[in-house]
Amino acid sequence: MTTRFVNSYISMLASLKSTIGFARGAAAFASVAGFNENNPSISRIFLVQKKVQFMEQPARCIHQSDVTKSADKEAVRMSDLKLRQLRMEDLEKAAAFLLSDFIFNEPLSRALKMDVKSGRHLVTELVKAGLQTPYSYAFVDEDRDMIAALRICNTVQRPSDTKEVSLFSQLESMETEQSQKMARSEAEVIRIVNELESKTWSIVPPNISRLLNIIIISCHENYARKGLVKKLITFDTEKLKEEGVDGAISEATAYNSQKLFAKVGMMPIYEILHSEWKDKNGERIFYCDGPTDRAQLVFKKF
Repeated sequence: MTTRFVNSYISMLASLKSTIGFARGAAAFASVAGFNENNPSISRIFLVQKKVQFMEQPARCIHQSDVTKSADKEAVRMSDLKLRQLRMEDLEKAAAFLLSDFIFNEPLSRALKMDVKSGRHLVTELVKAGLQTPYSYAFVDEDRDMIAALRICNTVQRPSDTKEVSLFSQLESMETEQSQKMARSEAEVIRIVNELESKTWSIVPPNISRLLNIIIISCHENYARKGLVKKLITFDTEKLKEEGVDGAISEATAYNSQKLFAKVGMMPIYEILHSEWKDKNGERIFYCDGPTDRAQLVFKKF
């Protein structure tokens, strides 16, 4: 990854299902990996022109926070959860929640074998970008001191200047030494998400000027299929409208997140097939081990 970046950084083995939105950044960041938009090895990317059919079963995401995966599921009580805003002091806990499982199950990261070391910088920057604004929330079990589900979000404004930069443009402008040390897995995920992000303002209606950007959304496995993720996406829609937010956007990089977003009315407006996304040598980059075969930019007008 819908800072910018999905939040939505947006499959996995059939037994592991994730729901994510990877984040968003400027297309210029593709240069980190040595690519540009004129590269002939990058094949056709197209605008979605017809509705996508989705399964009715709710999406499930598997992510692990600071409790072990062997936690007693029978002891899970929804009444123990509180919905609260995430603040900058929650940065470490939120990043740890995502790094413990998210990067291993998010399809693009999984396909490139991203690990904690190679993914830490990216995840931390995305969480930090969301926590700088008052739009990131989590369901928290305070007695267990754990996150059950979270959304990392900010709002993005239609740029008045084509030179305005987003999170990933800022990352690109960091010192050359740091950019050169970027892991290939991190750079490739950023590149495809940036391609999606770069299409936002040329596709959404011209009367749309401000959007809720869903950077990442994730749920602990013990709380899956309980409606937490759906509620995180929709609970404050009316409040956002009152604040002048016109809609929501995200980069959906997992099959299950694409299904979930469709259920709440966030439909694809642009997509990239993995089979058509190539490196500078003309080789396909992403071979996901589940049903995910594309990355989508999804949008809903409030």
